[in-house]
Amino acid sequence: MDGHQRVDVRARISATDLELLWQQLMRGLQNPGFPVAAGTHPIEELQGLMGYLALAAPSVRLALQTLVRYWSLVTDACHWSLHDGDDQVQLQLHLDAMPKQNLGSRCTAEYFLAGVVFSLLRATQGACCPTEVCIAHRPPRSTKKHQEVFGVVTFDGAQYAVVYPKHAMDYMLREPTGVLAGSVRHAELSRDVAALMEEQLRSSTGINIVAIAKRLAASTRTLQRRLAEEGTTLQQLLEDIRRRLAVELLLDPSEHAIKEIAMLLGFVAVRSFERAFRRWTGQTPGVWRQRNRQMDIR
Repeated sequence: MDGHQRVDVRARISATDLELLWQQLMRGLQNPGFPVAAGTHPIEELQGLMGYLALAAPSVRLALQTLVRYWSLVTDACHWSLHDGDDQVQLQLHLDAMPKQNLGSRCTAEYFLAGVVFSLLRATQGACCPTEVCIAHRPPRSTKKHQEVFGVVTFDGAQYAVVYPKHAMDYMLREPTGVLAGSVRHAELSRDVAALMEEQLRSSTGINIVAIAKRLAASTRTLQRRLAEEGTTLQQLLEDIRRRLAVELLLDPSEHAIKEIAMLLGFVAVRSFERAFRRWTGQTPGVWRQRNRQMDIR
């Protein structure tokens, strides 16, 4: 592909074309977060068709199954597979025709992972959040955009994968415009509750469910019932917020002490925070921070 060729992006994209495309883009941009940012605004002809096919499914699980089944229509560079565990589901990305550590494969993987994460967040109006995004290559020199889009993200692992809690597979997909906008308000309460929980944690006032219910003009029992209807709980929302804030604070240049982070997140003891963080990422907070601050020039 040279400067005089015009690529028909509506055609099936080859691994060679993707490699050349990313080399040209990254050489000019010098922005390590661009593939992830681009994944949140995918080229319509490249991902749009598959996105519409998948999001036409009524649930997250069916959407992902559609993605796995028909992805070969988009590109021969990679494929997806879906794996059920006891309490989580992994959507794995396999780079079939691209070496794992070269520039093209790294950018391609980040782009497609971001596309899936962002599309499901948008289709569920923020309810379907991954518990972790696993990236098989080394971290780029800046991971700010990765943390912003993915939340908890680990690098230099064995595989590329998006990990979701199993209950997220049952979330219904909604279109936030048109007729449904007036009749469906899926996951709106959970977003409001999560925002108020985060506000309380950031202000160091501690989590006060009664105060949250009062601000939302509901009783705590009504709050719990409506959250259950949206497929979540107060504890699950708190867990998700703590995990995201833990990552943010561990990567903060001011280098908060682990004890300070534990207190800010409302844990009564550092060991409680360390156990929770190990459950989220498989690593202690200290090890995770050191590993994810290792820089690689992209």
